[in-house]
Amino acid sequence: MVLIFKGVILIILVGYKVCTKYMFNNNDEEIKAPEKQVIELDNYDYYLHGNATNYEQTLGDELKNVLSSEVVNEEEYAKVVTKMFISDLFTLSNKNSSSDITSSQYVYDDYQETYITMVKDTIYSNIEVNLDGKRNQSLPVVKNVEITGVTNDKFLYNGNVLDSNAYYISASIEYEVDLGYPTTYNVVLFKNDDLLQVVKTEG
Repeated sequence: MVLIFKGVILIILVGYKVCTKYMFNNNDEEIKAPEKQVIELDNYDYYLHGNATNYEQTLGDELKNVLSSEVVNEEEYAKVVTKMFISDLFTLSNKNSSSDITSSQYVYDDYQETYITMVKDTIYSNIEVNLDGKRNQSLPVVKNVEITGVTNDKFLYNGNVLDSNAYYISASIEYEVDLGYPTTYNVVLFKNDDLLQVVKTEG
């Protein structure tokens, strides 16, 4: 009886170690974030994730072209960044959870915490976790973003003029499949050193 009992304990311990090793190895692989594809440009720091859509990659190429010019057309720069921001924000199919808010890279540092909380609690609130890659949920994929209006005006942040010539941009959004997500969105960008950053969103 003692030998049998010890044998059972040994089997349980070995089985536990094997299962634990398997689970942790799998989790390490599953929750690994997609590799970033850095858009390398002097004084600019933008990136695409490895699971970026074809449309997002096309916008990345557009941004490279705009920012590689000898004289950067700032309005065109603002338009492309707005398209990239909106496409990233509303393409939910390549997000692994409600916390996977990669569009925050375009947002002003002081506004990021508010922005991330807002997105997580609203637009991303129903995203199912996809750590194993087997999620079966219909989520939007942005097909195209069209700029419908651009104006310049001062922007106040916490009572102070953050930019006297900020960009107020309106856009329409087209999806591969209409799942009821916003089809229009408004963004305010201001110039922070060499970067144009999102400081307000409405939609």
